[in-house]
Amino acid sequence: MLVTNCEYRYIPKVKSLIYNLEEPKIQTVDEYTIHYIIEGDGVLRINKNKFPLRHNSLFVTFPTDSYSFILSKYDISFTYYIVSFQLAPDDKDLSDLMVNTIKKKRTYYLQQHKRGFFHEIYHNFLSGSPYLMESCKYQVISLLYMLPGEKQEYTATAQSLEYIEKAIDVMHAKINDRTTLEQICEQLNISVHHFIRIFKMHQGVPPMKYCMRLKIDAAANMLIETNSPVYEIAEALNFNNPPHFCRTFKKYLGSSPTTYRNSQIQYYEAKKRKYRKDLEEAYILLQTIIDATPDLVFFKDVHSVYMGCNEAFCKFTGLTKDKIIGRSDFDIHSQEKAKFFTNRDKLVFEHDRIFMNEETLTFPNGQNRLYHVIKAPFHNSSGDVIGLIGISRDISKLKH
Repeated sequence: MLVTNCEYRYIPKVKSLIYNLEEPKIQTVDEYTIHYIIEGDGVLRINKNKFPLRHNSLFVTFPTDSYSFILSKYDISFTYYIVSFQLAPDDKDLSDLMVNTIKKKRTYYLQQHKRGFFHEIYHNFLSGSPYLMESCKYQVISLLYMLPGEKQEYTATAQSLEYIEKAIDVMHAKINDRTTLEQICEQLNISVHHFIRIFKMHQGVPPMKYCMRLKIDAAANMLIETNSPVYEIAEALNFNNPPHFCRTFKKYLGSSPTTYRNSQIQYYEAKKRKYRKDLEEAYILLQTIIDATPDLVFFKDVHSVYMGCNEAFCKFTGLTKDKIIGRSDFDIHSQEKAKFFTNRDKLVFEHDRIFMNEETLTFPNGQNRLYHVIKAPFHNSSGDVIGLIGISRDISKLKH
């Protein structure tokens, strides 16, 4: 096994920071991912299936799966861990476990919280130490073998769950204040002793330790998402003073706020570079594929301006790609041809459907060939038409 990625995200109650969770993600052919939800409201879509999100829920996605989070409301925070890994050919027992057992269920609503366990995996993954990375691998393996036998050691009553949920809501609402245990219990109308007992049984930690962890989560997110100095973050979250904030932060996350910020920025910058590289390689591969076909391939925006094409289309026009991309038909064809082509484009955009026809095309050497032309619209993530793709196949010999 190779652990390829581990992320922890605390996303506060800001819609603009959550929207990208709803964009579908497709896993590679050799990637498995464990999603551990600390808190969030909505569903996780895996392919065509939807699974309700719940505090302390765990989901497993498999190679080539498409998944996205669909949040039902934006007035709550969303906190989760993601651990991705690959299996080697000699990981036969693990492969059998994944396919024959875990894949059948995929979803686990855990009774005992595993936040500390995932935090340790996350810390080991980011450490850069080969020994801790090896430890990280065996932690993930132990988790996978533990899932099928997960026992519900403690079943909270509906009343207890209501108290806990309300308490967490209060903690979030007062995350920028100094909240005491007595104040929380007063709002819940419950005794301090009883509240500590049920909260610790369900969450695995005392309530005020959980509350402090929420503050540290918020601080970690601010360190990554903003350029605010450490003292401003300490002040915003109502710590006694910056040294107190730094000591507490290090106690929970294992490094000072400044070190954490620098390491996370480097980590995400490295991820961005890899993402850009993967994107460039994917584009090159796609261009190589369409250049290999003898069919004329091109794509335009809604104004009939060329966004790209293949080598066969270049031969038809007698122009290079840099002379085609960014120009319209009126720039590269005769007025009569350009008008005909753009009128066909308008049909695709107006009706938002595929149109087909046969056209006789004249090449720069004067040769005429009969082509079967297909033009189809393509859309953005919101479903709006943003362009069309055209594929023209030479059917001269077929007609003959």
